[in-house]
Amino acid sequence: MDTDNPEFTALLEYLRQNRGFDFTGYKLPSLMRRISKRMQMVNVPRGYSNYNDYLEVHPDEFTHLFNTILINVTDFFRDPDRWRFGPRKSFPRSASSNLNDSIRVWSAGCV
Repeated sequence: MDTDNPEFTALLEYLRQNRGFDFTGYKLPSLMRRISKRMQMVNVPRGYSNYNDYLEVHPDEFTHLFNTILINVTDFFRDPDRWRFGPRKSFPRSASSNLNDSIRVWSAGCV
């Protein structure tokens, strides 16, 4: 990972070695922002080495950190209310506006 912050690099290495999570594929600014968010939530003083120490003493913090870093995008697709909204609300309004116009619908692909 390309970073000028050795404390941050050491924290990522600690997470990889001790929890098996390799975050090298993540965008560095987003990753730093999310980790900093957790540090603020648990009142860890500035410095990634302080958070590294905190993780060693508070193993339950790993779950909270990972839930902050890992975005749960599949929630949208598992919510039946979201799927019912389109056919009930959006599509009928669009279709009734002008029957001669075509309607285009895009859907995000998932893996």
